[in-house]
Amino acid sequence: MRTLELKIPPPVQWLFFALLTWLAAWALPQCNFPFAGHRLLALVLAAAGAACGLAGVIAFRQAQTTADPHRPERARTVVSHGIYRHTRNPMYLGLALVLAALACWWATAWGLVTVTLFCTGITRLQILPEERALQAAFGSTYQTYRQHVRRWL
Repeated sequence: MRTLELKIPPPVQWLFFALLTWLAAWALPQCNFPFAGHRLLALVLAAAGAACGLAGVIAFRQAQTTADPHRPERARTVVSHGIYRHTRNPMYLGLALVLAALACWWATAWGLVTVTLFCTGITRLQILPEERALQAAFGSTYQTYRQHVRRWL
């Protein structure tokens, strides 16, 4: 697995799981659970995900540091303001919320599985290597930040 670390762009990982969610909804309709308001809930989740991801990008721009998921060693600072006071990975959290929104829109129970697999994969292939790079670059500053802010929520 280490050979895949930082190699598959997070949007590509997200797209894979979004397609898997759609395929499950289409191929396994017996696992679909439409309920009153499921599309409204999907819109709320999508809006929350978009806001979360956008807030992460804005905070990185304000700190004038890189958001390149392939080169975390190029970070100039530990971003700990704005949404980064609540989650260390708002962009990935945003992707997970939008994926959950798709599962809700299509009302598929398999969405619970695909969102879980996405979060597991992004943690293993992206977040853990980023954390190692940031720890090496910023030492105790990053360690203190990690102790106060959760990885996801």
